[in-house]
Amino acid sequence: MSALLTSKQVCERALRMIGAYPLADSAARPEELNEALFWLDLQVAHLSGATRCFWLVPATISISLTGGTQSYALPTVLGANYPGDDIQFPIKAMLDDGSNREPLEIVTREKFEAFGDPDESGDPKYIWIDRLVPSTSSPTLKTFPILGTGVTGYSIKLVVQTFGEQIAPVGVTAGAGIGNYAHGLKASWQLWCVNELAANIGSGPVRALPSTRVTEYRKEAARKLLELAAFENRQHETTPPFTKASLYA
Repeated sequence: MSALLTSKQVCERALRMIGAYPLADSAARPEELNEALFWLDLQVAHLSGATRCFWLVPATISISLTGGTQSYALPTVLGANYPGDDIQFPIKAMLDDGSNREPLEIVTREKFEAFGDPDESGDPKYIWIDRLVPSTSSPTLKTFPILGTGVTGYSIKLVVQTFGEQIAPVGVTAGAGIGNYAHGLKASWQLWCVNELAANIGSGPVRALPSTRVTEYRKEAARKLLELAAFENRQHETTPPFTKASLYA
């Protein structure tokens, strides 16, 4: 199996690419390594916000519904089962009545608030996840219609993507534990990560490289990201592909 690098090792490879960590040196300069870790944190956070990353999709979350209740503060109702890296965005939702599962439509706030009778009772068909409420109860899931009072045995199965791992050092002793955080990426993404990071820290934060070199790093990172998105970052199945029918023989 290919090596899974630490955050520090990823940063060291990027620092070496931009000439900030020569082979003759026994270690990278702490200040430059620290800066690279902050940029790595920003970079991975942007990736998880820009695309679905399958390694950030945990086991399906189960939310038990209570008859007559519309709002569910997920950190409260899930307790210890709430994802440790928080919920970044929902992917899919299903209503489970104990025997069957039906898809639920995840809607925007505008559509949710446009329903004619906000107190309508019945089996939920839509959910909206409010991420703008205070952090102690955010995110909050709301259903429509509202499950009838006294109805039991219903739950919502929710597939979500979490935020990425924390990488940037924190606290007054950050230097002592520098690079101890895992980057959270799969091994196959590390080459993209090094190239992207070299472009980011080589454009001024650590070194001000010529724009042509920075552009080369960015182009190489973009090419690798496209390759990963086209294959590795997809679900793999054995179902034969279907093509659109042709009008011509």
